[in-house]
Amino acid sequence: VAANLGTYNEHGNLTEIYLLWPAVASMYCFVRGWSLAAGVCGGVAGLFKPVGLAPIAAQGVFLLLEWAYDRRLKWSQAVRAGLGITAGVAIAAAPAILYFWQRGVPGEPLYSAFLFNVGFARATRPDLFETLSTTIRQLQPMAPLMTAALIGLWMYLRRSGSPARQWWPLVHLWLVFDLAGAMVGGHGFGHYFLCLAASASACAGFALWFCVQNGDARMARLFFAAVLGPMALTQLPEVLGLRL
Repeated sequence: VAANLGTYNEHGNLTEIYLLWPAVASMYCFVRGWSLAAGVCGGVAGLFKPVGLAPIAAQGVFLLLEWAYDRRLKWSQAVRAGLGITAGVAIAAAPAILYFWQRGVPGEPLYSAFLFNVGFARATRPDLFETLSTTIRQLQPMAPLMTAALIGLWMYLRRSGSPARQWWPLVHLWLVFDLAGAMVGGHGFGHYFLCLAASASACAGFALWFCVQNGDARMARLFFAAVLGPMALTQLPEVLGLRL
């Protein structure tokens, strides 16, 4: 529902639409323990837009936390997983690099994907207050998901022992990096925030999982309706306006 909101996809064939599935696949593969596949999928998402690498950044920080803070991973395990992710990203990027290398412009992928975007954002960046106000305005249609993410964070800090607890920092980091990627664009266009549809939905899903794990099925159904209902109502005029 969030990914189909006209506010974000702007009824167009936008690049951000195509990075959603590879980004989701990257997180799924990482949770399953398939580091190389996670890197490949994240690398593919990054080929569409730099913000597509948000899952890779989240996975890297998560591995560090698992080793340094929670002590769930040995150093060798964290390094092995990190190398697998890095190798996967390299595999995904290799065809593009080879393509431009053969045409005598090996640095063009780096410039077009990262350096140009950084320079463009720096040259057109508004002040901090305007950036924050634009971000809040653009997140309004997705407000139920963002609120659910905050509720899930509160539940995570308050409770222990849930199977969902281990992975909550990962999805929260994913949301943070997606939000950072949307904000650094500098203009606050609606489609910049489309990438948050997946990560915010994952955070809301984990909050719902916490409710289910707590054994309160009625509260879980109410929570689900409260999250999905406002977004569905927002989308209703767009659905009624379709001309098939």
